[in-house]
Amino acid sequence: MKTDNSAGFVAIDKPAGPSSAQAVALIKRRLPGKTKAGHSGTLDPLASGLLVVALGSATRLLRYLPSAKRYLVTILFGVCTDTDDISGKVLAQASVPDDWRTALGSILTGHVGQINQAAPAFSALKHRGRPLYQYARAGHKIEPKIRQVRIDRIDLLDAASESPDQVQLDVRCGPGVYMRSLARDLGEELGCGGTMAALRRIECNGLSVDSAQPLAENQVPQIIEPLELLAGMPRFALTDCQAKQLRNGQDIQAAEAADGRCAAVSAEGILLGIAKVEQGLLRPECVLAGHQ
Repeated sequence: MKTDNSAGFVAIDKPAGPSSAQAVALIKRRLPGKTKAGHSGTLDPLASGLLVVALGSATRLLRYLPSAKRYLVTILFGVCTDTDDISGKVLAQASVPDDWRTALGSILTGHVGQINQAAPAFSALKHRGRPLYQYARAGHKIEPKIRQVRIDRIDLLDAASESPDQVQLDVRCGPGVYMRSLARDLGEELGCGGTMAALRRIECNGLSVDSAQPLAENQVPQIIEPLELLAGMPRFALTDCQAKQLRNGQDIQAAEAADGRCAAVSAEGILLGIAKVEQGLLRPECVLAGHQ
């Protein structure tokens, strides 16, 4: 890592309370006024944990980052809310079965792998160009489209101490999985309803929250070099002549390279962009600003 304002990434441990957009805005205050910034995946205000923020031309690299994520999610059974978390309006309450913990262990196996999941009514997914939460706030019921998502592993942790009807899960998953939907669906299968009580993201984009810096007004962002987050992507070193071809969007002869996506770097090891090798040709996909 280095501490400066060059293009790269910042790993933030977002507290519960501020939105992801507010967290990004706070980081931008410490940077030059025209610096672009964006994050790799929203954390709801209720949620805490790892928020990866891209700065400058690194915003163009967000789609190339490792997509695996890991969460600690606390679920309260016996309660249903309109938002599928405890911040929402309570819609129903029911008694929780005495054997719920044993039953839950069996139910969880059906939620590992490629699964179908409906997003919460209060979510940013769009319907006819508008986010679902706008319809929900206006009182219009829109059935979210069922999407296929991937959950790699769910570990049942010790019951939370705040309530005998709460449990904490350690969930490893791919992109697009809603923990609020998981809480709702598990509650439905138990027959008593469920809602998300707390959420913390502890891993994403190949980073851990243990290495993140706290979100603070006076915190100087610690910039992570883009290549650190692209460590799993093959690299192709370009000559000065090839680097010029890349900047001009031209195909480059790369007979010695294996087919697939790669990080194109200069002779000095500086990331110049992302390219795809096909049949001996390296074709630019993304050329970073600042290396024009």
